[in-house]
Amino acid sequence: MKNLILIICVTLPFLTGCQEEPHIETPSEVVVKHFDALYNQDNFDAAMAYASQRHQKLMQSYGTTRSVGRYLYNMSYDKIEVSVQAPLHPPKRSDTESLRLNLAVTGYKGDKHYENFRIAVMTVEEGRWKLERLLSGPYN
Repeated sequence: MKNLILIICVTLPFLTGCQEEPHIETPSEVVVKHFDALYNQDNFDAAMAYASQRHQKLMQSYGTTRSVGRYLYNMSYDKIEVSVQAPLHPPKRSDTESLRLNLAVTGYKGDKHYENFRIAVMTVEEGRWKLERLLSGPYN
């Protein structure tokens, strides 16, 4: 009996350590995945999954990835690279549901490349970060 208790006490910490915690996506990961799905993968549904309900309605009115990129975001590119900078302002303690991120966007069209700076407004919906809207950057 003592051996059984000893075995349980020894193996229990190892078994509880093996449980994998779900990965919670950060706002930076969400915005990069949104633009990757929209421009590089040309996958409208995947891009919609990273948008808030308000932004999804707006995207649906444009209908295709090319239309969203060209008319809604004013960035008509074949391929895109997005790097996220630090948030513009640290979030206030009372406002943990939204965040603004600086985006450095490098777009490729044909053999040319273009640099853009945008501001992504992120919000929490159903416990997950979503893209609420994309604002023009200070240099555009």
